Amino acid sequence: MQVEIRADKAGKKSVCVSGYVNVVERESRVLHDRSGPYIEKISAGAFAKAIAAGGPIELRFNHRTILGSTEDKSVELREDNIIPSALNKDVAKVVAEAVVKAAKETGVARI
Repeated sequence: MQVEIRADKAGKKSVCVSGYVNVVERESRVLHDRSGPYIEKISAGAFAKAIAAGGPIELRFNHRTILGSTEDKSVELREDNIIPSALNKDVAKVVAEAVVKAAKETGVARI
């Protein structure tokens, strides 16, 4: 993920988040729910199908905080054929908090 915090000439801040939400055709790490451990794999085309359905899709931070939505056009989504070979899962907490705060304050979040 790439995060840009911008300020216009008047000092108004906005946030632009871009990158990959998930990697397709690759097994996840072991996840857990009430039924026990499992591994998930997202099929290529799953995101394109969801986008084509036309319903609102929310961009969330840690599955909780809503940063934006396709409904209000603050989020742009597309599926492509680029599958990164590695993802950095260790985003510093202070950066994550700054992104959430700025996104809430400005109402701008793009992916």
